[in-house]
Order: sequence, then C-alpha cells, then structure tokens
Amino acid sequence: MAVTGNITLTVFINADGTVADVISSIETENAREFADRVAARFKGARFSPGEINRKAVKSKLHITVVGEELDTPGKR
Repeated sequence: MAVTGNITLTVFINADGTVADVISSIETENAREFADRVAARFKGARFSPGEINRKAVKSKLHITVVGEELDTPGKR
C-alpha cells in the first residue's frame, strides 16, 4: 500500500550541510504518515550550506512535496 499526500517541509541546514531539523506542515491529518516518512528521508540528506561573504552559514529551505508515493514498510 502506498502513502500519498501534499506537504510542505521546512528543512533547517547546519553550516556543514547536515540537516538539523525538518518541520512538516500538512493540510489534512491523513497525510501525517506521508509527512513523517518524507521528513525522515530529508533528515539523512546532505546539502551545500548557504554562504555569506564566502563563509558557510546555517540556512533553511522550504520544499513542497505533492503526490509522492512511498511504499509502507513490509507491504512491497
């Protein structure tokens, strides 16, 4: 069974490019599992950090994920 939904994520990125936190915003409660699974995937991501005057800085990124399908564990 696939989990779907429409969510907006705010990804907080450390100065070293690792993800510090991910906050999800959902429109309907039935998208909660989808939001949790997508957020978990972003937590393990690595980004190029933001820069100010050639110095790496913390940043945040807003991402909207629409209609992505992820298999639920054990249901392949």
